[in-house]
Amino acid sequence: MRWVLILALLTGVAHAAAPASNKELQERFQAALAEKDLRAMVELYDWTGVSKEMRNTTAMMLDELTRKEIKSVALGRVSQKKEAVVDGIRYRPNLPLAGAIVVAFTDKGASDKVEIPYGKKADGFYLSSMTEEQVGPAVPRSHQFGISVGGTAAPRAATFTGFYIVTVKGKDVRKIGRAHV
Repeated sequence: MRWVLILALLTGVAHAAAPASNKELQERFQAALAEKDLRAMVELYDWTGVSKEMRNTTAMMLDELTRKEIKSVALGRVSQKKEAVVDGIRYRPNLPLAGAIVVAFTDKGASDKVEIPYGKKADGFYLSSMTEEQVGPAVPRSHQFGISVGGTAAPRAATFTGFYIVTVKGKDVRKIGRAHV
């Protein structure tokens, strides 16, 4: 149900007046994050040129932020690459970047902070998302998945047998898998 609400947020995004400074942008984002107000966070983005899929990805990232314990929200510089080409698609910010809002987490996990880049337009400051542009031949995207098989504490182990199909050099290859649990 939560994802349905996020998608609904993205369909009718109406902007309030844009923040006049990067400090105001940071303060409005911090307040929205503290209130776990996805709509307010989404409204701080400039969505010009951003695909529906990238909007959804951004909204899911924002939703994840609302589930973390936040240590601080501050203005910072952009330290990540501004542009990348992956599988023949160029990803780049939809605004000229002016800086980043750096959100630090209290939990020191695999990543203890996230940078959300922002830029300036004539009417104010906005959070920036990524645009996608096909620049090379389309490359099939690979997908990773995991399967977990659990058993019981019974004295006799059970055997699970199944198969999966992988594509190797353009051909589908059937592989057999076994697990003793």
